[in-house]
Amino acid sequence: IIVGENNIPNSVFKIIKIKQAVLKTVNFDWFIKNKKKNWDYCSYKRDVYNLPYPKVSVENVSVALTALFHSPFNISDATIIDSIKNITLPGRFQIISDAPKIIFDVAHNPHAVLHLVKRLGEIPKFGKMYVIMGVLKDKDIIGMIVNLKKIVDYWYCVPIFSDRGVNMSQLINILPKSFNILGNIKTAWIDIRSRIKREDILLVFGSFYLIAEAMKIINLNTSI
Repeated sequence: IIVGENNIPNSVFKIIKIKQAVLKTVNFDWFIKNKKKNWDYCSYKRDVYNLPYPKVSVENVSVALTALFHSPFNISDATIIDSIKNITLPGRFQIISDAPKIIFDVAHNPHAVLHLVKRLGEIPKFGKMYVIMGVLKDKDIIGMIVNLKKIVDYWYCVPIFSDRGVNMSQLINILPKSFNILGNIKTAWIDIRSRIKREDILLVFGSFYLIAEAMKIINLNTSI
């Protein structure tokens, strides 16, 4: 069992004991060394140096490498490096436009939003930040927006049309008064499109349902 989190729930340890499994954890069995232009993966099994930064999180790539190095496959460093360069995952910090920069991300819990904030902080100076958010009702909505509030200029929140989605009346009760709560993502996009400038950022994040809708609507015409 390979775990890329430092805080492992007790339930995982119980399963490990029942299954008599072997646990491999980050910062014990393998380590990540971040550098300015690249990063290193170091473990008791194998070291790989000067890896490119991927479009997904380094932590996730390190878990995948650990799984690979405990498998019977023997993959060269060159193939690993080329593969990391080409990793894409729709909806995971997916940039679909550069001017303005439009980003899709399925972050749907506070931990994922913290990672998202970190990625946004790596973007060079930009103008205003617009956000379209849509989440399911079983998520920590306030915990998600707290980590983004300092860097967001305009909030647009829309309901998710699913049995698990938060409806408009619930959003009105949960969110601060300064948040624009609209009926659907198309309405939010039309309003933002009339305001956003080329130097600005639009972040669409939250549920997989929201990102699926955004891909249908915003991909149709992103030019400003």
